[in-house]
Amino acid sequence: MSAVVARPAARPVRRSPLARTIRHQLAAQFYVGAWFWAIILAGVVVATVIASRFGPVEVSIMQYARQGTLWFPFSMMIFIVAAGLTPHVAAGMTRRSFAAAAAVVSLIVAAANALVLVGLLQVERAVYAAAGWTQSLTDGGLDLVSSTTDVGPLLVALVVTGAAATASGLLVGVVYYRVGGWWGTLTLPLTVGPILVAGQLLSGTIGPFGVPVLGEDTWAIDTASGLALRTAVSVALIAILLAVFNRLTRGAPLGKPVV
Repeated sequence: MSAVVARPAARPVRRSPLARTIRHQLAAQFYVGAWFWAIILAGVVVATVIASRFGPVEVSIMQYARQGTLWFPFSMMIFIVAAGLTPHVAAGMTRRSFAAAAAVVSLIVAAANALVLVGLLQVERAVYAAAGWTQSLTDGGLDLVSSTTDVGPLLVALVVTGAAATASGLLVGVVYYRVGGWWGTLTLPLTVGPILVAGQLLSGTIGPFGVPVLGEDTWAIDTASGLALRTAVSVALIAILLAVFNRLTRGAPLGKPVV
């Protein structure tokens, strides 16, 4: 009779601290994000029904959710730092992994919100077409497109401005965490300002002008080169925000900040 050789039990796969932190933070953000979009959708449906009682609807109502996709994730990123950094380090993990995870989550949240908003705008467009209404865009932050059918530029603008908002939220959070309310408030023009800068860059507010190295009107928002240039500048700004956040987080002392 041949002997039965017992095989050693397979060891459970252990995720790295970075992967576990990303997973934990994403789960929390997607949970509150689901509630956020449920409330937004309910409000848009009610507003559309009410507006239709007074005649044909002539503007997109879903477009006004854009402000929410900036400022709600912005506030949630502040919460991630305020509520998460100390427990993360107390659990034996590093500030480095927390900063890296928060940066990744901030970009994922921005992209997810942009995708949902663009998708809902397409649904709204189909509903308007069926009802014989006009889905015009009046939000200044969406004036780089003439219609929601311009999905590519629309998605680029929403992802980039959303990422600027979440990255700025992280920076605001860590500044308040480190230096407290007075200095945190005084530095808001620097920590929140990039949201406004990115919003201006990805809109028609800043008109076309020539860049000597690249030629005339290379900044025009309605051209592929102009949109690419503005996007590149905005992405560089976001990278700077996340780099500063990473540096401040890795050197952050635990405990109550100085007020």
